Amino acid sequence: MNIITRAQAGLRPPKYVNRGAMLAQSTCHYNGPDIIVSGKKTWDHSKCAGLVRGIQNYHMDAKGWSDIAYNFIICPHGYTFEGRGLNTYNGANGTTSGNKSSHAVMCLAGEGNTFTDAEKVEFRQCVEYVVSKTKCHSGCMGHRDHKSTACPGDIRYKWVHAGMPVPKPTSEPVPEPIPDLRKASDAMVVIRKKNPTQRLLLWNGMTIVGHDPLVTVTPTTPTFEADDVMWELLVDSAKYGNTFVDPRPKD
Repeated sequence: MNIITRAQAGLRPPKYVNRGAMLAQSTCHYNGPDIIVSGKKTWDHSKCAGLVRGIQNYHMDAKGWSDIAYNFIICPHGYTFEGRGLNTYNGANGTTSGNKSSHAVMCLAGEGNTFTDAEKVEFRQCVEYVVSKTKCHSGCMGHRDHKSTACPGDIRYKWVHAGMPVPKPTSEPVPEPIPDLRKASDAMVVIRKKNPTQRLLLWNGMTIVGHDPLVTVTPTTPTFEADDVMWELLVDSAKYGNTFVDPRPKD
């Protein structure tokens, strides 16, 4: 969870605070049908704190409320802004009982903005954080579950009721190391004569199993000569790539 505190976001102190045990599921909100910043539906994360401050100013100055209405605000870039915080009654859910029982978690974007993977992951982590700190019911409902409203939009509403699924993290496969025949006693590569029916194994450096001659390796080329016969170095490219480690001992 990537939390940005009130102080870090530059929020004003609340006029007053009312607190109590809030044990219902959290409630998902959106910022509106379409959020446009500088003429665009996407914006840089550097704009997010200013958007949150603007919401607080509107709620406190135009609405006359004690603070920004929400307990937490999630931006599309995967950050949680602290609003009223934990177990603090909010002004967002639309009913007195809802405001006193359910944490309001608002998505800074709207229905017409991309519901990013980063937003999904952070929103879910925020809800889980609330559960872990307050022992409220797990899961999340939508603003429209409290009253008749379009909020939080169909996309986010269906998502929270589907259990807030998030994309599985992807990781780059870690390639297996290329066998270094100067060091590994069990290293093996395959050598093939130009006649593909004749396959030989190179073990422990320079000895070709079943044959006497040593192999002279030119590490900059994939082929080399042995007793006036051309041989081709075969390394499992899917496993080791096309790099060949020079098996000759270092001076």
